[in-house]
Amino acid sequence: MQSSEGRGRLRSSEEQKRLWGLLGIDCFKTTDSGKIRMNWYWERRFFMKFNVKALALACAILWGAAILLVGLANLIWGGYGQHFLQILSFYPGYHATRSIGQVVLVTLYAVADGLIGGTVFGWLYNRLAA
Repeated sequence: MQSSEGRGRLRSSEEQKRLWGLLGIDCFKTTDSGKIRMNWYWERRFFMKFNVKALALACAILWGAAILLVGLANLIWGGYGQHFLQILSFYPGYHATRSIGQVVLVTLYAVADGLIGGTVFGWLYNRLAA
């Protein structure tokens, strides 16, 4: 339970209704049993959504960085991640050979792959959660 002081305290339904009312937004209703709950319209508006751009960028950075690190480790220590890098050979032009050009190429593919995957995941989640 959080303390009643500070930013983290939980507000009662009456306090929330009063604060939203000050903004001129009537988003709460009183039920027959006397409970205060949010109107169905506002419940749908306040569901949690992903920021699709931020999710896509985060996926692109993480997937690209992971592939870059494995590729660089493979250049330094001969057989490191070789099987993993061979799995990625479905990318056009990538052949899983030990060269800096192949590492750069697979990293660019991974960034694009993460960007597309993060965008599709975020968009699909927001569509299905609504």
